Order: sequence, then C-alpha cells, then structure tokens
Amino acid sequence: DGSASYRTVTTAITEAKLRGSHGSSIVIHADVNIGSPIIGCGEIVPTGAAPAPTATKSPTAAPPAFGSPTHVVAPLGLKMRSAANLAASVILTLSNGETVFPSNRTAVSQGITWVFVRVHRGGRAHDGWVASNYLAAFATQPPPATGARARVTASDGLRLRAGAGTGFAIRRIVPHGTVLTLTGAEQWGNGILWAQVRFDGVTLWAAKQYLQPI
Repeated sequence: DGSASYRTVTTAITEAKLRGSHGSSIVIHADVNIGSPIIGCGEIVPTGAAPAPTATKSPTAAPPAFGSPTHVVAPLGLKMRSAANLAASVILTLSNGETVFPSNRTAVSQGITWVFVRVHRGGRAHDGWVASNYLAAFATQPPPATGARARVTASDGLRLRAGAGTGFAIRRIVPHGTVLTLTGAEQWGNGILWAQVRFDGVTLWAAKQYLQPI
C-alpha cells in the first residue's frame, strides 16, 4: 500500500511497483535471492504532468514626466529631433520664444546636452529632443545682444565660415585681436557652438570659444 518498506518474498524480484494511497507510483528496485527479505528504496513518480513555468514580464521604461513650461531662446529657431543626435531626423523647427515643456529625460551626445520636450501646435502634442542650451530654463548664459562686439582670441587667427559648421566654406581668416560685431544668433554644428558675426559688411559664422566679449 505504499507504506511498507520490508517484505519477505518467495520468488525472485528485480523490480516492483507499488501503488501509493494518493495515486502515485513507488518504484522499488531489488536484487535478492528467493526467500530473502528485501528492503526497497522507493522513488515517488508523480502521475500528473508538471506545471508549466510562469512567464515573467520584462520591466518597461517609465513614461517621461513633463514639467513646468519654458521657452526657446534661439533667434534662428531650434530644431526638434527624433533622437538626441545631430544626425536624427527633424520633427519640427521651433520658433524663438515658443513655449515648450521639458521632461525629466536628458542625454549627452556630440558635446551637446539634450532634453526631451513636448510642444503643442494646432491642438496636437509633439515630442522630441532639443539642445537644452537653447531653452531659457537650461541656458547657462544668454546669447549676446544684437550689436555687441567680441575680440578674436585665437593666436593663429580665426576662420569665418559661410555657415555654422566645419563643412561650410571659409570666407575670411581674421587675425588675433580682430573685433567682430555679434548678431546675437548662435547655433550648434559639429559639436561646436557658433556665433554669427558681421565683418566688413558680411555676415558669417565663427567658433564662439575664440571670441571674447568686450
């Protein structure tokens, strides 16, 4: 009946199965001679199928939390991108002074600190990444006022380009100490912050790190 572990047999037994009181089988292995007592070593074999393992769900990222509104500080507008990268597609170009709602998500890429924001246009919400330096709530320093001047600090002279990036054509090379007029416009390009300047009646772009306000 599954409870006895000691029996005397009169025939040779090599393997016996005893039915347990709860429907389980006890397999007893023995190697004895006729008439010898045997003590079986049993292993309970469940008759039902083993329960299937429970699947575990992967944790999901929490949605971004949007905070208090701020506004864009970029005279030429600010590009909202699909990812925190200058190569990512442009979703919208935000206007100077436009209201945006920054979230708690930030990222650093190509020397730029990005923040995930939401903007409302035409009754719809648009989400994307922008350079945080062009938002009033994050800007470390305001852009220079239009008409302000700056002196070139680069010892070997400073290249003035047709656009805000190293891929634009060089229009002028001005020597150390040259005074340039700032338009107030600034823009990131190739990981460099560029300032728009006027020189000899021409509007060009210079790397801001080599300009000292005067």
